[in-house]
Amino acid sequence: MIIMLSLVIGFIFPNVAIGQSTQSRKCWAVIVACAMEPMSSTDAYYMYHVLSYHYVFDGIYYLDVRSAHFPANTSATKNNFRRAITTWLYENSDADDLVFIFLIGHGGGYNTVEGKLMGGRNDTDGDEGAEHLINGTWEGVDECIVFEVWVYDWTSDDYYYRYSEKYWDDELKADLDYLKENNKYGTLVFIRVGCAADGTQGCFNGGLIDDISAPNRIIMTASNETYVCWADLDGDGFSEWSEAFIDALHREDTYWNYSAYQIVHTFTEVDADSDADGRVSLYEAWEHAWNHDDARLRGMETPWFDDDGDGLPTFINGSDHLDYAQGDLAKQTYLDRRPPPSDPPHTPTTSGSTQGVVVYTPYTYYANATDPNGDNVQYKFVWGDGTLNVTGWYASNTNVSMQHTWTRPGLYNVSVRARDVYEAFSNWSSPLTVNITQNDAGKGQDAGDVWLDALSINPGSYTGGLYESNPTDHNDWYKFYVKNEEGISVYLTPPATSNFDLQLYNSTGHLKAGSYKSGAQTESIIYTADSTGNWSTRIFWVSGERQYSFSVSIFPPGGDGCPTLFVWNGTAYVDYGVIDIHNPTGEDVVREVSVNEEDVGVNDYSAKFRLREGWPGLAFSESIIDKVRLYVIVNGKPYLCPLLKATHSELGSVLPQLLLSDDWRVQMLLLEIVDLTFWVPYPTDQIQGYVFVIEGCNMLKP
Repeated sequence: MIIMLSLVIGFIFPNVAIGQSTQSRKCWAVIVACAMEPMSSTDAYYMYHVLSYHYVFDGIYYLDVRSAHFPANTSATKNNFRRAITTWLYENSDADDLVFIFLIGHGGGYNTVEGKLMGGRNDTDGDEGAEHLINGTWEGVDECIVFEVWVYDWTSDDYYYRYSEKYWDDELKADLDYLKENNKYGTLVFIRVGCAADGTQGCFNGGLIDDISAPNRIIMTASNETYVCWADLDGDGFSEWSEAFIDALHREDTYWNYSAYQIVHTFTEVDADSDADGRVSLYEAWEHAWNHDDARLRGMETPWFDDDGDGLPTFINGSDHLDYAQGDLAKQTYLDRRPPPSDPPHTPTTSGSTQGVVVYTPYTYYANATDPNGDNVQYKFVWGDGTLNVTGWYASNTNVSMQHTWTRPGLYNVSVRARDVYEAFSNWSSPLTVNITQNDAGKGQDAGDVWLDALSINPGSYTGGLYESNPTDHNDWYKFYVKNEEGISVYLTPPATSNFDLQLYNSTGHLKAGSYKSGAQTESIIYTADSTGNWSTRIFWVSGERQYSFSVSIFPPGGDGCPTLFVWNGTAYVDYGVIDIHNPTGEDVVREVSVNEEDVGVNDYSAKFRLREGWPGLAFSESIIDKVRLYVIVNGKPYLCPLLKATHSELGSVLPQLLLSDDWRVQMLLLEIVDLTFWVPYPTDQIQGYVFVIEGCNMLKP
């Protein structure tokens, strides 16, 4: 038989029927939650799920500190837990049983890192020996498990702390020995896990080993005798050791969804069957946890193990005493795996684009699987780039779709697997091999790596990509037609944590200007062309990689400029170029600029635009602005977005001057800026684009 004992706090568990063992050995589980930390309940729920759905148990006894929200047999108090051992297990188990105890919660002992008692006490019966030098005297220390007592208030649906009870190591030994003396198990497995979130809560799990170690007992603790074990470090909702250990038994990776209060299966298989016999022994699960415990790998906790009854490892005379010659019993101990209750779905059929696929563009892929039992089906899409997506549940033989965006070029194999509600898995689909190409300047290809192969573009705003390796792409060349004495403005915004630089070359391939700022700063070049022809800009790699944005603007020749429009996209301003409002007569000119929907970062129903007069290098520039407007395009129709703010870099607020077409205007001199904020009271998913309208005049034109 198997008896499993587990301490938990938590969330609502599903009602799962408990099967009966077909062997002479029966299986039992006790699940208990004794701490209020979230990981206590999520770890225990994960263990409950694995035992209930994937292994055969003849009964599960459940105690919970949050008994109002869980299908608990009773609340998780010290006395109730002791009765679960000495009464419930005593009445149900016999000499053939395997007792499996999983405890998660806080504890007490002696913290050698801080050199003080932390919830423990000086040894009361001399069984601990000389462990710690306390106030100049060698003392032994008793460890404990802490049971937190909370009271539920149904009016607020919340819990309020009352007090804590300590369950001492000597008491635990007496209760377990009571089972042994009455032949109530064949093998006992005791797993003790803590859930320290910040190092202030004690655990000291390994200190129980020298008390409860005995023949036919397998003991695993997530920490040693003198320090804590840690809760969730990687944000997946489980404490680190528990996650790795239960994954090994589950044979699949999961994470906890706090908003939905449920386990999410990732379809990522976990193979802890190191001897390839088709089963995972408790020792194989221990080994997997040792090798995949993120807290241990970071040097934050040290799990301990004992299965030969010698009381080791332990802490004595100020140091750890270890025992590496262990594992024989655990290598022969298995839980009885429950066979899937249904047939798996058939292998999914898949479809989707495999050619002409470019980076940073979403593409849709489709899958369909039939379940022979008519069960609902869930799908896992694996994209070949290290990412995956899992769908919701669909009826059998339903076409499902999933979008994906690749961020670097290459060949990727897209595969899909299905499973039914009973976690019966299909085979993987035949892979779709997708050829991803670069999409520099929206051309569906890589911009040239040398001057002669520069990619031809028109003035405007674009994106491109550079990659440090796989593939290596350190240079992108673009060419555009410029007339003699026209102004050239090139802006480059590298991706975060990258450093890309910018250069400008004339029509004969000679370097004319460059911008070489450090880090992910915006690079810019303003230059007046001294020849007519195809000029080129080179964007080149210094460090980092991925997508950049850039713009090229061409200005009319002469010594005077006009306002340049910039649009805030949520992270940076996008350069929409110079708006030509020249008119020597002094009459206002009305100009419209179409703005892409994706270039406008709407935040709290507002959008930011900017006007800058002229550009660096001009001797003089002056424009008079009378009115600005912004229209949003929804269902093909324009709707006005009211102007909320207009702030001049020198004059302050100029909102009244820009609201109406009248004689009250705003003067903009060289490099002066007007920041504009518009109200956008429309759902962003319905917006198709924008139109910016400016009314004003620049009288100087050569």
